[in-house]
Amino acid sequence: MGQFGSGYKCAVPYLYPVVQFVFFLKSAQYCDGVFQLTNKTGNHCRNKQYHDHKVGKLAKDHALNDGDIVHFINVKKSAYPEIGVPHQVFFKQVEAHDIIFLQDAQIQLIIREKKHDSIESEVIQGGILRSHAGIIINKKFDTFREYLPEQRDYLEIARKLKIDKLALSFISHKNDIDQLRQSCAQISYSPNIIAKIEHPHALKNLESICMEADEIWYCRGDLGSFITPRELMEWQNITIQTVKNLNKAILIAGQVFQYLTDHPSPTRSEVIHFCHMIQQGIDGIVLSDETAIGKNSIQAAKAVYSLLEYPK
Repeated sequence: MGQFGSGYKCAVPYLYPVVQFVFFLKSAQYCDGVFQLTNKTGNHCRNKQYHDHKVGKLAKDHALNDGDIVHFINVKKSAYPEIGVPHQVFFKQVEAHDIIFLQDAQIQLIIREKKHDSIESEVIQGGILRSHAGIIINKKFDTFREYLPEQRDYLEIARKLKIDKLALSFISHKNDIDQLRQSCAQISYSPNIIAKIEHPHALKNLESICMEADEIWYCRGDLGSFITPRELMEWQNITIQTVKNLNKAILIAGQVFQYLTDHPSPTRSEVIHFCHMIQQGIDGIVLSDETAIGKNSIQAAKAVYSLLEYPK
């Protein structure tokens, strides 16, 4: 149990810093992360990101402005006005007039023309684009079941590495968890399963998902790409209460300390927001952009740790 500020006991026993490389659980070149629990056991957890894609390595951060024409190409490294996306499936999924969300929908583009090896798009909501930013294709949704056959080798790797927890992305139904457990059982592997609430499909089956999963992550970045800010706020409260009624752990992800992506310290409003979530009973937070694509991921983690006092 940590301490928040001066003598304020908090229910945040661990923090998940996101590292964007190291362990790949899918065939893509970049995955959404390796997470290390900072609790006493030193256990690890892996994030199985089955659905979304990542921008490749950019020559430098670039400001995208409304009306700019941008070309997506299937390469690992690129320079504006081309954006590398090293995922062949991305180019198969995208169609003309699709809306593309980058960096938790901070940047939005519409597809104008699709070719065999490139995609022309127009910026409809600009922002600063960074390397390895997350990509979501609006209204495209793949289930865990569709990707499962090619993931079994990665489950075996996780078992051999004694990974204790697997975070399942873009879950839509409790059956997704059942299938993952069955696949793990076939290789005598029994990790805890974390359900990531990232899509409206999950909200429709929230209670059953919470009952089936061992832990819940409420992921406001991806989810916020699909629902309004007001709905995001309301569903966060509902999710926290649902999970706490089941005596399970819930973590909040997505712009918790977004200011740390570019700055060494959080804003006062972020700190107060953090305090409020603690009072609601959350069990942890997840740093994403702050550590995955931020200017100084180590300083970002230190800044949050400075709000907590852990036993020596």
